[in-house]
Amino acid sequence: MFFGAFTAEPRKTPHIIFDIGGTSVGGALVLLSPGERPFIVHGTRRWLRPLEEVSMERLAGLLETAVEAVAEDLLSLGKKRLAAAGWNGRFPRTPYCFVAAPWYASQIDTVRIHHDHPFAVTHGMIERVLEKEKKAITARVGGEGTHSPFVALENQILSFSVNGYETDAPYGQSGNDLEFSLYTALAEEKTLARFSGRIMRVMHADEIKTHSFLLAFFSAIRDSEGVAEDFLLVDVSGEVTEISVVRNNRLTASVSYPLGRNFFARTLAREAGVSFDEAFSFLAVHTKEEGNDALAARFRPALLQMESQWMKQFEESLTHIAGEAFLPHSVFVAADSVVSPWVKRGIQNEELYQYTLAAKPFVVNVADATALAPRVVFGPGVEKDPFLMIDALFLEKIAHGEALER
Repeated sequence: MFFGAFTAEPRKTPHIIFDIGGTSVGGALVLLSPGERPFIVHGTRRWLRPLEEVSMERLAGLLETAVEAVAEDLLSLGKKRLAAAGWNGRFPRTPYCFVAAPWYASQIDTVRIHHDHPFAVTHGMIERVLEKEKKAITARVGGEGTHSPFVALENQILSFSVNGYETDAPYGQSGNDLEFSLYTALAEEKTLARFSGRIMRVMHADEIKTHSFLLAFFSAIRDSEGVAEDFLLVDVSGEVTEISVVRNNRLTASVSYPLGRNFFARTLAREAGVSFDEAFSFLAVHTKEEGNDALAARFRPALLQMESQWMKQFEESLTHIAGEAFLPHSVFVAADSVVSPWVKRGIQNEELYQYTLAAKPFVVNVADATALAPRVVFGPGVEKDPFLMIDALFLEKIAHGEALER
């Protein structure tokens, strides 16, 4: 039988994933084992209908309901599929949540430590510096109160250098100068509590561990075979578009603007006088270039306005994160199949060539299920969801104690 190999492997352990964005909530049960690909035995996703007017409070409320529905699905159907895969042990009690923008804000800093006399790099010293930096960043964003409204999802070192030399093994070395790149993701504690409260209500979890989708996306792409050391990440999966820069395998900058997947449908629906479902249907047809002239003419004014607004914000964001340097020409896009073809064409626009070295066109790769398929295994009948695949790859890394920094 298909599941026979998994039944015979006692080291495989199940994990729960929640993927919370601005337009949907996904969930998965994944079996992990050292040296093997993540095996997603069950996956589900609840899509939200776009709001006519963006309200973060209302959006959070809709996502709460979707989170609870996904939790119930994982506990019922997911539990059965887990048993069919040969797992007869305890159902996992520590869900991992991956939240996308706008539910967190990221910050990337370079931390430098210098002493006149050589010092040894120790775990204790780094932990003290990390705690100090986390408190400083949280206070800077949330204000100098007795309790900040923000919590740090991540306080992750992405690279080390000692005396100017980059190293993967800094501990135990001695030097006068230590430098590391620090990625911090902050989220509003109240909003996270709303999501985790729904999970606790259904699953009675021991604890919930939350991560930013950007760190998972970065890790999954960086570890992909044949990927260059410099690239851009573009996430257009929710209410915002998030653009991040990676140089020398290091996440160096990130910026976002409030025009994501739902903006496309909202603009088309409003300007063309159609429903959101009709807007998404047209967008799917348009991006695949399957529409007829009459349909295109009906939507053209709304389409041009939508494209103009998004491209203007995209170019302004490129200017902001590029600074005085040229941007990598390799781009990886996280978006569903409805909008990803259009986003890909937009980024390949000739007007953007000025941001790359030698005015080369951007080479755009969509991080879809096809691209990620060689690295993740799915059970029979489970839809191949690229966002859950990215989450599973990151979870595999941290579950097995692999370092994220390079």
